[in-house]
Amino acid sequence: MLSGISRNCFIVADTSTVRRHLASTHAPEYSKWCEKVGFESRLPEDVKERKLAADAADAAAKQLHQQTLEPHLREKPEHIVPYADELWRTAALEWLIATDQPIAALNHPKFKSMIDIAARATNGVKIPGRHATREEIIKLFHNQMDKLRIRLHVRQILITSSSITDVFHRVMPFLARYM
Repeated sequence: MLSGISRNCFIVADTSTVRRHLASTHAPEYSKWCEKVGFESRLPEDVKERKLAADAADAAAKQLHQQTLEPHLREKPEHIVPYADELWRTAALEWLIATDQPIAALNHPKFKSMIDIAARATNGVKIPGRHATREEIIKLFHNQMDKLRIRLHVRQILITSSSITDVFHRVMPFLARYM
């Protein structure tokens, strides 16, 4: 019994028939009841309207947020300049000036050896950072001390500096004692 009026009820297997009947015959009453009870209308027109409103809100939100460039960015490969004698001389002079090296450094056998090794590289040379370089120097020092200890047949070698000097100028007077 609905609103005091008795009606014949039919059991239907498909709810779409009931929705179509509500939409065509009882839409205003159904809408009022949905608002009163706080129920979300399931009528096809109302569902379609809510979906369009949600899509419009999503599109507006996407327009408000700027997309990032990360997916489009690629790391450029390092450009390796081909060898030229003039370019080498310029780079060597700039290195001498920038690092305050003596002119004789270009004629040093170790410098020539380093350049010969670097010249064999096919994809450029990777120069280690200062921390890695420091660790390598310390490791070389310890290896050299071990070799010296073996050669002198001693347990311990103590090296003390007699003055504080700049290591880069190769002025480091020292005293060595072995036990």
